[in-house]
Amino acid sequence: MSRSMMFDSLLIVCTANLCRSPIAQGLMQRTFVDKHILSAGLMVNIAKPIAPLALSIAQQHGLDLSQHKATSLTQALCLHADLILVMENWQLHEVANYHFAIRGKVFLFGHWLNHMEIPDPFGKEHAMFEHTYSLLEQATQSWFGRI
Repeated sequence: MSRSMMFDSLLIVCTANLCRSPIAQGLMQRTFVDKHILSAGLMVNIAKPIAPLALSIAQQHGLDLSQHKATSLTQALCLHADLILVMENWQLHEVANYHFAIRGKVFLFGHWLNHMEIPDPFGKEHAMFEHTYSLLEQATQSWFGRI
């Protein structure tokens, strides 16, 4: 992917759309105000609100995610997005298999940080949520100038 590529519509994907992808969506929207940014999860059963610890961490860092409801990933969301960012390698492969036209636009959120995966903090302690937030913030900044 070259530094000169421009993307208007971004989709950020994680497992359940309860922790990582909503926070990443908020960070990306704050950084790239002119972009259309959505988030979704691969394993969403119902439209749950963001995980309480994720909400707390986000609020501590100035992100209001209180209205977030989990969204299930669909082929239509993938096809509409110019760029799809996922948290882990297994998600990259899973999303790339949704449709042949999607494969070339799916990347790790941590692509510019040595293809770093962002660990899932769900069900873990506060410190893990803080660590994950820090990684998401670093990854967000790494996309600056590239989208």
